[in-house]
Amino acid sequence: MALTAEGVAQLAQQEGVDGLQKRLPDPDFDVNALRSADGKTALHHAAAICSAGAIQALHDFGSDLEAADELGQKPLHIACRRDRMETVTALLDLGADIDARDTQGQTAVHLVAKAGRARLVPFLLARGADLEARDEDAETPLHMAARGGVLESLRALKDAGADLEARDKDGETPLHMAARSNKVAALEVLVSLEADLEALDKDGESALHLAARFDKPEAAVALHELGADLHASDPDGLRPLHTAARCGSVGTLSEMGTDLQIQDHKGQTAMHIAARTGMAEAVRLLQEVGAVLDVEDTAGCTSMHLAARHGEATVMRVLLNAGVSIHTTDAMGETPLHHAAR
Repeated sequence: MALTAEGVAQLAQQEGVDGLQKRLPDPDFDVNALRSADGKTALHHAAAICSAGAIQALHDFGSDLEAADELGQKPLHIACRRDRMETVTALLDLGADIDARDTQGQTAVHLVAKAGRARLVPFLLARGADLEARDEDAETPLHMAARGGVLESLRALKDAGADLEARDKDGETPLHMAARSNKVAALEVLVSLEADLEALDKDGESALHLAARFDKPEAAVALHELGADLHASDPDGLRPLHTAARCGSVGTLSEMGTDLQIQDHKGQTAMHIAARTGMAEAVRLLQEVGAVLDVEDTAGCTSMHLAARHGEATVMRVLLNAGVSIHTTDAMGETPLHHAAR
């Protein structure tokens, strides 16, 4: 029978280091070179079967504590994902690097946070793990827990002192993560822990902007009920409703009491934005809830001008049926037909 990494782990579990030495007497045998298809060594498999005895035996037999599988995960990562305190302790006692990273830059604390292994959070921190470790996207364990909606991890990390306003590479906080992932309960927990509802990312967008952009209506409603500003502005003067108009998801925000006529720095309303991006259904919905169809932007353009300029024929028909004139001129004296002919 062919020798396998998993088989060696089972041998170590059953017979210890003496059994390994007896059955694998070849002095040239490299226990770290024997890998399963996913790159795991016998020590990875020992961590997976949750055998502290096998871990000790394999270590004594020369297994590398920091061997990485094809995902860059070390035996400690595997033990943490399995939520077995005994095997995690065994690996750390033998000298495993508590902040070792996988190919995505994630440490053991990242993995337990997103997997909901909340009891391991304080244990790893007590052993010296970095609470604010950053992965390749500069995300902390708290970002992971927020995006996954893992409430036990959120609370455990906050109890340990995690930074609620930590920023990833895009300037997003854990609250942004929960919003874009539509994790309502996580939003509620984070706000109860005093996360900043109006924190802005690198693009100047709040969590409510992201809920609008990614069409997460439940998150948008939750943020509104928690006190988020419906009219928070990004650097271009875009409010959440403007952001929603770009992807056609204006329904939820339009029902919350947001100002339908509010304009960005170009003087454009949600109606302008929905028109120029071809969101015909959003145009219809905005009309139904009372949005003015022919507001002029700073260039004197109405939604009809913008729909014509961008070749949005369906939107133009919707606007025509609603009574919007095709003869209105902009600040340059041009009608929508002039824009369409460009």
